Amino acid sequence: MANSLNHIICFCFLLFCFAEGAPAPIAGPPEGLSIEIKASKPGIVIGDSLSIFCTVTLPDSVQAGEPYLKDKSLFIDTRKQWTKEEKTPAGIRRTYGFLTYILSADTLKVGPFVLDFVTGSGRGGEALSNVLEIRSAGVAEKADAPPKPNRAPLGIPAKGFPGWLLLLILPVLASALAWYILKRRKKKVSAPAIIEPLDEVEEFERIRALHLLESGQVKELYLMVSTAMRGFIHRNMGFEAMYSTTEEIKRTLARQPRYGGVADSFREIFEESDMVKFAKYIPPVEISSTVIDRAEAPVRKVLEQIALEKERARIAAEETKRRQAAQEAPDTTKETVSAPGGEH
Repeated sequence: MANSLNHIICFCFLLFCFAEGAPAPIAGPPEGLSIEIKASKPGIVIGDSLSIFCTVTLPDSVQAGEPYLKDKSLFIDTRKQWTKEEKTPAGIRRTYGFLTYILSADTLKVGPFVLDFVTGSGRGGEALSNVLEIRSAGVAEKADAPPKPNRAPLGIPAKGFPGWLLLLILPVLASALAWYILKRRKKKVSAPAIIEPLDEVEEFERIRALHLLESGQVKELYLMVSTAMRGFIHRNMGFEAMYSTTEEIKRTLARQPRYGGVADSFREIFEESDMVKFAKYIPPVEISSTVIDRAEAPVRKVLEQIALEKERARIAAEETKRRQAAQEAPDTTKETVSAPGGEH
């Protein structure tokens, strides 16, 4: 009986010692903290993009980092594009915008997103968002389905080619041939078009005066701004930007140290414009409202650099002319000395 009592006392003592030093388990998220994700549309076609909006609500006494995907998938590419924060009576609400590409024709799961947080008492933990199911459809109905024509075949009688159709085709071919010959002749004798001088900065101010952003024409705004930048680079920076892709323009700018100070600004506008034009990305108003100013700034720097180089070239040319004139002028510093006999 005494041995059993001693064993019980030792066990209670050890349990008390270990309980004192053991860390407290991490509890769930504190009250008022939440993380939720939503998709801009329930399903897409493979290779297309959609937006994932992650809303985080934080009480005043809680600090948290940026949300991130718990598990990454080879068939889903998600990248953060923008962040918006607003103050609420209970704390802070942050909204994160992620651009997501679906690379597989299947019903895929996006999420959960993880949010690491620390409370005012120093307790840390993580909160998990909900999980979205995105339906991604392929271009074909089935992977092994043969391609289908977009219309039924043209019915032609089995007895042969109809003569009336031949009579209809011959005048059309003759007219097309005559038009082509006349166009070639006019092209040979026509005088070259006179290109009027263009105010480069005024081109951006003309776009500003259209108020495209105010009327919701975001894609048209970025299309006109990027086209104006291509035209400016084409006319002033020594390579055919009007006939080059965005990647070709970026590589050419990277190889020209002369414009190293503005190359990053040009690349930023072109990449942002491509996202709007081809990936259906809608930037926040605070970004899209400054696109004209951000495009106009490197244009002004290049114009200032060109004007400075022209002024230096003019000064150098005048200096060269002055030196040549000084060398060709007769030397009048030597005086003629008369001989004693009156002869010179």
